[in-house]
Amino acid sequence: MEGTKRPLIAKSGRTEKILVATCTSSNGKPPSTVTWDTKLKGEAEFQEIRNGNGTVTVISRYRLVPSREAHRQQLTCVVNYQLERFTDSITLNVQYEPEVTIEGFDGNWFLNRKDVKLICKSDANPPAHTYEWKLPNGTLPGSVEIQNNTIFFKGPVSYSVAGTYVCEATNAIGTRSGLVEVNVTGRTAPGLLWNVENKVGRETNL
Repeated sequence: MEGTKRPLIAKSGRTEKILVATCTSSNGKPPSTVTWDTKLKGEAEFQEIRNGNGTVTVISRYRLVPSREAHRQQLTCVVNYQLERFTDSITLNVQYEPEVTIEGFDGNWFLNRKDVKLICKSDANPPAHTYEWKLPNGTLPGSVEIQNNTIFFKGPVSYSVAGTYVCEATNAIGTRSGLVEVNVTGRTAPGLLWNVENKVGRETNL
């Protein structure tokens, strides 16, 4: 079996199926049966060539629309000839632009909370080589420090860090972005509130 020499690139909106592998069983008499074993959602086409010596060469070509889901999926050609069975496999390498998610905001960023950060993660092939953070409605707070795909918020949390944070990830195929809405609440940390309530309760009972 021979895999395609062309790079497999997933593109948004693409519907054209391209050739990814060719499986050939030569000079069979009777001809071999060629099938494909895979979880991929492609289609196979078959061709029989009758040779001058009475044998038959069977060629099957497998085509699909490159996608993120097809990356690292196995494609196996199965040849059955009389009582014998032969298999050959390839693993697809599909390139695709980043799919971006942002982690770190847990919905509980309260005033004076410390050690918070946002992490931009991307699923991409090849891996993302550049990350860029933006705040569409203004500039990033002066209290942040950016290290590659992570924003560290220095010092205690204040209302100034609230906003919509956008991360753009770029690889050789393209650029995609993700966003998270950060809200800051004015309530006290849960542990501190519990201590205050219990202290008041003890004083009331005196």
